[in-house]
Amino acid sequence: MTNDTLFAELGADWRRQTADLDRLQARTERRRRRTRLALIAKVAATGIALLFGVWFVWRALNGAPALFALAGAVLLVALPLMLLEIAGTARSLRIGHDDTPVGVLRRARDQAATARHLLWCARIASVLLGASAVGLVALYAAGRARAEDALLFAPLWTAFALGGWARQAVRSRRLAAEVARCDALLAELGAEDA
Repeated sequence: MTNDTLFAELGADWRRQTADLDRLQARTERRRRRTRLALIAKVAATGIALLFGVWFVWRALNGAPALFALAGAVLLVALPLMLLEIAGTARSLRIGHDDTPVGVLRRARDQAATARHLLWCARIASVLLGASAVGLVALYAAGRARAEDALLFAPLWTAFALGGWARQAVRSRRLAAEVARCDALLAELGAEDA
């Protein structure tokens, strides 16, 4: 066997290597189970947010500090966003393909792409939390909120907003890389648009 033949066979073997489909299938099934649990948690959290939002606004209308009005308004403004995220999560559960290698890759790719698309909801939530911190500082400056509340909640909300944004940026990059890997493997299989 000549060196050229050996290198040609090694190159062909290298190009033929594909993902461990059993592991990829197990991973997509784990992601599907986590998504089901997340959907249940999101529905429960949305219901709780609605109750607390209405309660906070009711308290503010009955003489409670302006902080309650701010919290209630933010929760009620966030409700449509929460409902959109629930709808997107429910749609992601319906992603399905056959159990062929191409089907497993497409399912993994579609799940990652859908998860990445849903990150915009978390980013808007981070913006709302940051805006709440600014609103609390404005309430304090106007004499409508206590200094203790502003000193405790504004930095805490700001930190959570920045942390949430940073975490979603990392997740977005990781999911984009996963989509790119699946696209590359699908291209190798010649199934990118089939």
